[in-house]
Amino acid sequence: GSSTYRVLEDFGLPEYGPKWAIFRGDRDLRAGFVGGALDVRRAENEVSIERYIAYWQTWAGGKGSLVATIPAVGYQEPTCSGVTCSNITVSQVSEGHYVYEHRPYYCYESFRIELSGPGTMTITHFETEHYYDSLMVGDTRLSGNLTRRLPIDLELPSGQVTIRWVSDESIASNGWRFEVKQDGAIAKATIASTEIEGPGFVIYPAYSKNEFAAAS
Repeated sequence: GSSTYRVLEDFGLPEYGPKWAIFRGDRDLRAGFVGGALDVRRAENEVSIERYIAYWQTWAGGKGSLVATIPAVGYQEPTCSGVTCSNITVSQVSEGHYVYEHRPYYCYESFRIELSGPGTMTITHFETEHYYDSLMVGDTRLSGNLTRRLPIDLELPSGQVTIRWVSDESIASNGWRFEVKQDGAIAKATIASTEIEGPGFVIYPAYSKNEFAAAS
C-alpha cells in the first residue's frame, strides 16, 4: 500500500522581545521619506528568537511595510543561579557591561553565571583560600591570592559561557571583583530610504514563521 508523508514544521513562539529600539536619521532629506540607522537592544535571552523584524507602524496603529530584518546571535544576558547569588553585588555600567563584586566571602558558597560570548572578563581584585575556594571561567580555574597578577584579562569565546564559584567549609578570605563586557548587546540595521507610512517603527521578535504578538 501507499504511505503518506507529512513535513513537520517546528512551532514555537519567542519568549522575550527586544528591550528598546532607537532610530538614528535622517539621511534622506526628501519630504515624505526617511533613511538612517536602527539600533535594537537584543532580548535578554535569544534562545527562542531567530530574528527581529522591523515594520512601519501605520497611523492607525497597525503593522505596515517591512523595513529591516536583523538576525539573532544567541545573545543571553548574565543570569545567576545558586545559593550565593543574592549575596553578590552586581551593577550594570552600560549595555552588556556588568560589574560583580563579593568582598568578603564566606564558607559553603556556590553559584553559576550563564551568559553568551564573545566578550571579555577583567578581574581587578582576587583573594581566596588557595586551591579550595575557586572561580572557574570556562576551563580556566582561579584560586589563591592573585594580587600581583592583576588585572587579569580573559577572552570569553562565542557561544554559552559559564562562570562558577565555590568555597569550602573552612577558611574564607577577602573575595573578588570582576567586570564582564559582552559584545553585540545592541544590534544595528541600516534603513534604506523609505516612504513614511506612520509615526515610527515596531520591532517583532520571530521564530520560524511566528512573530511575537507583543511588539516593542
